[in-house]
Amino acid sequence: MFGDVGDQISPQKINTPYDNFKIKSIQAGVDFALVLTEDEKVYSIGRNSHGNLGDGTSNSRKSLYLIREATNVTFIATGYDHSTFIKLGRMYSFGRNHVRIKINYK
Repeated sequence: MFGDVGDQISPQKINTPYDNFKIKSIQAGVDFALVLTEDEKVYSIGRNSHGNLGDGTSNSRKSLYLIREATNVTFIATGYDHSTFIKLGRMYSFGRNHVRIKINYK
């Protein structure tokens, strides 16, 4: 998706067109990914058959897409074919919503 260094037994820098991004976190689903940047924006890329890229379509993307609603984001997570982020203390989810989120309160 972002670049390919082949099979490696030690970490290798991946050169991409997105090297100017200050990446805070990357999460990968089955064949898509979310990227959280240091400026608290979320980008998506990959297969989008269930709306898991957050762009309002089911069209796959080969380049990063800025999710407009995903600003001021502090956390991202992906599942098999769904995505979740936390924005200003609230959780947002999109994609295939067969997911059950279990929250334990004590």
